[in-house]
Amino acid sequence: MTEYETYSLLISGVTAFITLGGLIYAGIQLKKTKEQLQAAYKINAADHDWNRRMASQTALKEYNQSILSSGLQSEFDYLNCTESIPLAKIQEGFKKHLDLQKELHQLLNFYEGLARGVFQNIYDDEVIKAGRCSPMMKALRAFSSYIESRRKTSSPTAWTDLESLVAQWVLDEKGKTQRSPTHAKP
Repeated sequence: MTEYETYSLLISGVTAFITLGGLIYAGIQLKKTKEQLQAAYKINAADHDWNRRMASQTALKEYNQSILSSGLQSEFDYLNCTESIPLAKIQEGFKKHLDLQKELHQLLNFYEGLARGVFQNIYDDEVIKAGRCSPMMKALRAFSSYIESRRKTSSPTAWTDLESLVAQWVLDEKGKTQRSPTHAKP
């Protein structure tokens, strides 16, 4: 074997060794990158959840500061209704108080926006449910005749997300198991 062949084999061996070392190093780096991406994903998911909850709180706070439903409540007492208010009574109230229809639309549109935000993962369902479940259900129940009338006359999809969200909450409540009563010993 000549000196040239010896050096050529030596250089080929060193090259193979360096290439193998580079491949091992690249594999280790890829594994570390994968772990870092998984950790970043978990952090981003937690941040997104936190941001949804904060956006929900902000939306509920804006409701309290911007929409006044006192006219609706004083005219229709909708928060205490156990059934739908007749459409004729609602329309009569609109004739007596011209701003009442605007207030009702603001209320229903606000609730529709919350429902849409929940469905699009902008708002957190638990926060919205805790803050507005009962009033949203009561408003939907009380003004269902008006909502149906609006759907027939001008907007077939009016307040459908609100209706879907409330229906989902009702199903969730029906699915919950009730705690058995405690029996105190006398």
